[in-house]
Amino acid sequence: MADTKIEPKDFGKTIELSVDDTITLELLENPTTGFRWQISPDALVKCGDQFVLPTAVAAGQGGLRVLQFRATSRGTGVLKLQLSREWETAPPQRNIEIPYLVR
Repeated sequence: MADTKIEPKDFGKTIELSVDDTITLELLENPTTGFRWQISPDALVKCGDQFVLPTAVAAGQGGLRVLQFRATSRGTGVLKLQLSREWETAPPQRNIEIPYLVR
């Protein structure tokens, strides 16, 4: 079982995993603005979700959303994330797609 940290340079590239491997993403987020990362349903199982503030905290300051996903079965897919406000119909502020192959 391995953990792969996905960085912005990896977005759009196919990630190869084995069953029970995990991937970790650290994404900038400021929930006080209402913008949160939304995850499209996928075959990867979310196994971690944490918001981490920076060490020097100011009112309304953003931080990092740390998400972890586990590969539970073989196959291919695309993990899709959108930075948006749940209640708005406006286009997302940011889209991320991470194709993967589980062997």
